[in-house]
Amino acid sequence: MGTSTNTSSQKEKLITIAIESGRFGVIKASDKKNIKEVKITQVADLISEQQMQKMFPNANTRKREVVRALLNKYMPKFGMTTPLRISHFLAHVQAEVGDELVGKEESLWYSVSSLRNTFNRYFKHYPEEADQLGYKRIPINDYNKLSQVQKNIYIRTNEAYAYSQLPQENEIAKRVYACNTGDGYFDYDNVLKGGDLTGLLYKGKGFIQLTWKGNYKKVNEILNNKMPEENLDIMKNPNNIINTREGILTALGFWEWQKLNQKADKGKTGSVVDSITDDVNYHTGSRQKRKDNFTKFYAIMAD
Repeated sequence: MGTSTNTSSQKEKLITIAIESGRFGVIKASDKKNIKEVKITQVADLISEQQMQKMFPNANTRKREVVRALLNKYMPKFGMTTPLRISHFLAHVQAEVGDELVGKEESLWYSVSSLRNTFNRYFKHYPEEADQLGYKRIPINDYNKLSQVQKNIYIRTNEAYAYSQLPQENEIAKRVYACNTGDGYFDYDNVLKGGDLTGLLYKGKGFIQLTWKGNYKKVNEILNNKMPEENLDIMKNPNNIINTREGILTALGFWEWQKLNQKADKGKTGSVVDSITDDVNYHTGSRQKRKDNFTKFYAIMAD
């Protein structure tokens, strides 16, 4: 009886090989008396080690391989399985975090006038705060003409400028990214003086910068649906998306949320890259870099 049960279990046996990189698929073993046929389905990595090294040459090897393993494992769940889609995605990741693959926070290094112009939603209500929070500087040549007494009010100099006031980036974030509405966005009808901590917690950060509490929530829901085994909670731990694991996975979630695969499928032109940039980082000064990245990465991925 025991022999019959054992033989029966061997006739159709499915063995799943769980490799984190997703390199192997399913082994199907068929048997009559002894296992005599084993078929192995091997699936090539979507991104090879060599391709990743060419695209991110300055990244720490271990970090680069961690990112590659996560992408190879999870990109299929997000429909990112073609060189075109992958190249578009990584072109924007590189523009956001650089060759080093180090998560970034949004810089809020703004002058007084730039604060008023860029974040008019807040500073039109409290213009005096822009004067307190933005940087103030003069050209270094003008600084060099000052008397020693006049120079005493300046607290930092470099080759180009002398600063009499540095920006208070955390205080700026609290104000301009305060998430006061019930769904986690800026409350234009009730602008809170001084902002609150939500602005600091949910300001732009990550491998593709994610901003606003409401947007963190939307991406968090996608991640928990697509990869519950990762047990991510970027609502509770928003600063974690600067980390390698949370950062690259959140970038995948953002891509899915914005339906950017559909835009990527429209082709290889600069206008397609620009259309994606509109959703990723509309006001960026790196539009040409993103187009250059895509051209380079697609040549690597399509090879």
